[in-house]
Amino acid sequence: MEGLQMLIAEKCLLKYKQVCKKKLPATDKEWSPLAAVALVQRSCTDARDDNDHIEVVCMGTGSKCIGPERMDKNGWIVNDSHAEIVARRSFIRCKCSLGHVILFSHLITDTSFIN
Repeated sequence: MEGLQMLIAEKCLLKYKQVCKKKLPATDKEWSPLAAVALVQRSCTDARDDNDHIEVVCMGTGSKCIGPERMDKNGWIVNDSHAEIVARRSFIRCKCSLGHVILFSHLITDTSFIN
């Protein structure tokens, strides 16, 4: 990896170490998949500089599927808990929550609908 990709990876690992109680595997024989979504705000120039801002929005770890025998007809059990699926679901939830906040903050500040 080079440049921006390495910076994003470093940010993701740093965030993981800050928020997760479970430690990353200590040996080379153990591993844990980690997937994350990061927002990058680039500076005005094409070259990487100190004004680039990288923020980890969500992340997930995991490598399990429950299999068809344990699936719930009502959808109460998450079937696929692979890292990239968990990170994607978290990002979708983040976007929905943000939309909810934007929608309802507008309604609260705009009192014209009361008249």
